[in-house]
Amino acid sequence: AELGRLDILVNNAGVYPHSSLLDMPDAEWDDVMAINLRGAFVAIREAARVMIAQGDGGRIVNIASVDAIAPEPRFSHYDASKGGLVALTRSLALELGPHRITINGVGPGLIDGPGLDRFVPKRKAAFLAHVPLGTIGQPEEIADAVLFFASDMARWVTGQTLYVDGGVQFAGYMWGVDE
Repeated sequence: AELGRLDILVNNAGVYPHSSLLDMPDAEWDDVMAINLRGAFVAIREAARVMIAQGDGGRIVNIASVDAIAPEPRFSHYDASKGGLVALTRSLALELGPHRITINGVGPGLIDGPGLDRFVPKRKAAFLAHVPLGTIGQPEEIADAVLFFASDMARWVTGQTLYVDGGVQFAGYMWGVDE
């Protein structure tokens, strides 16, 4: 409202509770899907309406997760929601492209911050041992990827997800360290 336009949408909402398949309540599955996938869908739809009406195109960036391609046990709802977000990104690129709206995703790996405390030290160490770059990611590294997709540098890129994870998905890391 302050700038009079909508040019960029970044979908950066997500929850990731920890439940095994056999112990997961239906309501927990529904909550994760509502926040991580449906919330993004609704935000994209409403932003696209505004961007199309403005007639100048726009940029949409969805925050997915490395879990979309390297799922982990006891996070099936999170993994499915982020995999769905990657598929939604690709699908909507086909619909929004003719309106000069690009839509891309960023798939973070393990990122330093308040949420990292929920990883037990053994699990964090196992993950880190498989990161070719040897470090946990920083929020700024995710922001850099988002800025790329939101900028004119990515004007001919759509439907893509860039995994910003230090290379862990290529290193053969498998989740499942006992907690």
